[in-house]
Amino acid sequence: MLKLMIVEDEELLRMGLVTCVDWADLGYEIIGEAGDGEKALKLVEQNPPDVIITDIKMPRLNGIDMAEKLKADYPGIRIVVISGYDEFEYARRALKMGVSEYILKPINLEQLKKTVVELRMEIEEERKKDREFMELKSMRYEDMQALRQQMYTKLLLQKCSVEELGDYIGRLGEPVLDRYYGAGILAIEGFPVISMECDYLHVIDMDRSLEDFVNRTLKGLYGEDGQNGLTVLRANAGERILCICGESPGEVKQEGRRVREAFGTFNEETGPVELFFGTISRGLEGLHQSYLNVRKDSEVRFMKSLAAPDSSGSAFSSFDLPEFDKENLFFEIKSGSPQGIEDALRELQDTLSGRQVLSYMQLVLIITNLYGECIRLPEEAGGNAEEILGDPRQYYQRILEKKKRNDMIEELGRACFLIHAYFEKISGSRYKGIMERAAQYVEEHYSEEGLSMGDVAAYAHVSVSYLGMIIKNETGQTFIEYLTGIRIEKAKYFLKHTNMKNYEVAIACGYATPSYFSTVFKGMCGMTPSEYRNG
Repeated sequence: MLKLMIVEDEELLRMGLVTCVDWADLGYEIIGEAGDGEKALKLVEQNPPDVIITDIKMPRLNGIDMAEKLKADYPGIRIVVISGYDEFEYARRALKMGVSEYILKPINLEQLKKTVVELRMEIEEERKKDREFMELKSMRYEDMQALRQQMYTKLLLQKCSVEELGDYIGRLGEPVLDRYYGAGILAIEGFPVISMECDYLHVIDMDRSLEDFVNRTLKGLYGEDGQNGLTVLRANAGERILCICGESPGEVKQEGRRVREAFGTFNEETGPVELFFGTISRGLEGLHQSYLNVRKDSEVRFMKSLAAPDSSGSAFSSFDLPEFDKENLFFEIKSGSPQGIEDALRELQDTLSGRQVLSYMQLVLIITNLYGECIRLPEEAGGNAEEILGDPRQYYQRILEKKKRNDMIEELGRACFLIHAYFEKISGSRYKGIMERAAQYVEEHYSEEGLSMGDVAAYAHVSVSYLGMIIKNETGQTFIEYLTGIRIEKAKYFLKHTNMKNYEVAIACGYATPSYFSTVFKGMCGMTPSEYRNG
């Protein structure tokens, strides 16, 4: 509701204006009425209205003088002046000073209603534009930084491609693809090992201390204006990712030095901290590569500090076990059986038993890294770990709490069985639907030489590995075998029912050369294309 005030010295007319119009229906609420201009000004001071309907001739202070005072102190108030035919000079003066509307007596209520409705629409449109302007204005440093944080998080932590970030790039309105980037990792020194001796609340407290330390340091470095070239992401507890953006490699390098000097090497609340930077590259792809570079470097440094040589003299250099076929475990989770999962986990136990794993932290990293890959499997089918496990961190916390290898693997198995149940639940009709979309796409594009499983998976909205599993389940074939079968069946049709030459059939079926087509055809049919046509 807009606020309306009526100022009229004739009480009968004033009461008529108040009571004879359904103001609420017009979008107004009457907040006051006055018999002269002086009283009206006092009411306005207490509660300024949006619109004032006023007579011109009034005792003490007339409507025109009142309007002049209001325009000086309250320029946003719309004023509708009521006047008789014999008050032309007043009317001209009123229009000259910017009164919104001028209505002659005797008052036509329909004209009055139309006037105030038009004023309401004008005010609402003006306020809408003001809101839009303020919203744009409010997208200052904090909002732009939040947008950058979201974009960098999707790129670095959620593994989105640069093409998938088009909406963020457009909203930022910056030449992000032409700038130079460097990524760094700031972490509490030895945090993974330290956290093993802490409970969950203590871990949160240490991470909060790191957050406070980062905020204080950046405020001291950049002041209240903020750091336009630096964006901080929270990846894991006890560490932060620093993304530096600049117009040149030198600018990024210089900013990196400033940041390194500002953070130093020690924080009273968290203890020693370490900061590593990756390579400097151009474009968002460069930022992603810089992050991969510094992430690998930090993992190698950490693993070297923990690694214990085995009987062959080698040491763990990554979180994976090369001897363990984790893809087999993933296959059993997605399309195998509970027994298959148990067998794969038993194989994991045997593999770990066969290695001289002397570091407890190594064991934790190996198993939790495997857990991290397992909980990402539902994404291949359009799901997510939260809808299956609730809070995946709870399972991770349980793994951390275990002190024995078998107990850790048992906790990993609980998550594996739940994810397997999810894949079983969505199989059947979902498999059929995906297979139908894949078959349709292959039917329409089999003639394209470069047709790949990636193209088909993108059309079916699933991952390549998940599509391969479905094709195998539904047809008993690999994707290449399935595609080759389709092409050869099409070739048979062309050879039998058309006069196309062999090389034309080859091209129509997605083969660049007749010789390769002939080889594939003979391998599938036991005869050459010419022999098949003649037969």
